[in-house]
Amino acid sequence: MISSEIVGKRIAMLRREKQLSQEQLAEQLHVSAQAVSKWETGKSLPETATLPLLSGILGHSIDSILLPQELTVLSAVYTDGYQQQDVTHFVNQFITGSKLSLTISDQSFP
Repeated sequence: MISSEIVGKRIAMLRREKQLSQEQLAEQLHVSAQAVSKWETGKSLPETATLPLLSGILGHSIDSILLPQELTVLSAVYTDGYQQQDVTHFVNQFITGSKLSLTISDQSFP
């Protein structure tokens, strides 16, 4: 099921990545800035006819805009060659949206 709130957050994030204001995006899509604002706040979704142009401007497929995927690590195991430790929960704490940001350091696992 499509969540207008999740889609709105995705559109806002992709718009900001392209360094576009709501007004600039609206102008390119031939819609009002209020329409873009409603999308981004989850109050409405873009019209079907607008999606191909939106997809082109934002540089992402229609599917990835309407059905954004969340990254989840299903299994992560730490091993020293002798013992294994399930660290899935630990690794998932470093996921934001579809990105895993993990810095290797001297941190030790329990």
